[in-house]
Amino acid sequence: MNVNKKTFFVILLAGLLFFTFSAPLFAKALWYKGTVTKAPWVVNTFNWVEIDKKTYTLMLKDDQFERHIKDNDGRWSGSKWPISSLQVGEKVVFKADDRRVFELYVAQ
Repeated sequence: MNVNKKTFFVILLAGLLFFTFSAPLFAKALWYKGTVTKAPWVVNTFNWVEIDKKTYTLMLKDDQFERHIKDNDGRWSGSKWPISSLQVGEKVVFKADDRRVFELYVAQ
């Protein structure tokens, strides 16, 4: 095997290893729907919640989420609520990356 082929394969292998192990670093947060299966709790100053039997860390700004309520005219109005008011059984839409939630909405 000549030097050019060896160099090519070394560079190819290095590139594959780089992209394989660095892929999680470039992951984007996605939107999900689910149901709260365990009310929020605090461990070491981090807020946690269980949605569809999966545990997530809440990384919400101001430790609040938005609750949107539809009135009789069909209009939606939203307001901020503390994390502690989130109840088991509520349907949520949330933006998460791995097991970290960055945005959380409840619609009623």
